[in-house]
Amino acid sequence: MLITQKANSEEIVHISMPGRAPEELLSREWLLTNQRGSYAASTVVGCNTSGYHGLLIGSLMPPINRTMALSNCLETVVCGSQVFQLSTFEFGDKLIPAGYAFLREFWRDDAVHFLYDLNPIEVLKTVRLARESDTVVVEYTFRNIREPVEFLLRPFVGLRDFHMLQNSNARLTCEDSSSGLLIRYDAPTAGELLLDCAAMRFERDAQWWYDFSYRVNRTRGLACTEDLWAPGIFRGQVASTSHIVFRARFGEHLRPGREPSIDAGLVGRELVEHQGDLIRTAKARSRIDRVLSLAADQFIITRGDGSGERTSIVAGYPWFADWGRDAFIALPGLLLTTGRYEEAKSVLTTFAAAADQGMIPNRFDDRSHTAHFNSVDASLWFIHSAFEYLDATGDLPVFSRELLPVIRWIIDSYHNGTRFNIHADTDGLILAGDSNTQLTWMDAKCGDV
Repeated sequence: MLITQKANSEEIVHISMPGRAPEELLSREWLLTNQRGSYAASTVVGCNTSGYHGLLIGSLMPPINRTMALSNCLETVVCGSQVFQLSTFEFGDKLIPAGYAFLREFWRDDAVHFLYDLNPIEVLKTVRLARESDTVVVEYTFRNIREPVEFLLRPFVGLRDFHMLQNSNARLTCEDSSSGLLIRYDAPTAGELLLDCAAMRFERDAQWWYDFSYRVNRTRGLACTEDLWAPGIFRGQVASTSHIVFRARFGEHLRPGREPSIDAGLVGRELVEHQGDLIRTAKARSRIDRVLSLAADQFIITRGDGSGERTSIVAGYPWFADWGRDAFIALPGLLLTTGRYEEAKSVLTTFAAAADQGMIPNRFDDRSHTAHFNSVDASLWFIHSAFEYLDATGDLPVFSRELLPVIRWIIDSYHNGTRFNIHADTDGLILAGDSNTQLTWMDAKCGDV
């Protein structure tokens, strides 16, 4: 009998694998995000097809400066003379190993779940991303164990800018500690990765694996092969129904032996509780309303810019951060219709506080948080969202004190003139830009147009 228990949370998608072609499954992706703008993403068979895929892509300056910290793991179950590899990787045009052949179900709720049928052994793999830290928890549940089996886990480390691909020239080191395995890259801005699996022993066996292939990159005309470093193997025995928990944490200045332990159960409970809070706040009764409320939450992040934490909205995954135009187009649907009024106020005041020369930022720099103003319509969308906020909440004090002065500043600046030749024409319409700028929603320039 296959494992069918689901977490006490809203199921968003469920896929039965038998009979589906690998090409179809490799085109279907999953995404987990947290409030830092970090994420985990891959395909429903766990095979990374893009350089932006990985088990842990963390943000060193939330929600920007993202690092692909942990790419994937090679998962192997040894039962007597039988060897089952659960993982699926692509090298060239070959899927090796082809663990998707053992995969029976995939589903997504507050986590992603992969159910493998090894006949009679069943393995349920669950991936969860913590809400408030760059921590991924991968739990393996073993059922129908009739004789002891061996489980091996070989993690593949990236620790590279998520826009780039790694190669074997990178200098990666690992250090054992009481709190796990600390991995560093010989670059001061790369961050550090702490790996831990208390139920298994770690054996050093550092290897470079070459030429992982990413078909999506190839289709886009980008570099499409990557080398990944594996520091060794976590090895353990499974003699009965049991859980093995593998944890990875990414950050800066991690302290071996002094980092707080990662409570996998707490991570799961917090995610379920957060789902419940979102659904109650949105007063979502139908399934579609509940699913949309949860999907909307993936775009809501907390921006840490050195002046405190503020709510913002990312424009999309995997590579976008928070853009003014996109944030204010999306704000009524993501935050007002879902009842998240305090967060809507925070988004508005975050961008209002960064206004300059009567303009709302179009985006913030990926490295320095510096505001960029290369948009003519972001400021106008801000005005629209501010009035939508007032209409939804009746919050006249905040509107009058924090938003209305900025609105008036924008209107005056657009009328009298501001940067990028933005000004009102004699007929009252707004003129903007020149042959050197691209200021509209298309963000594009061709020749002098």
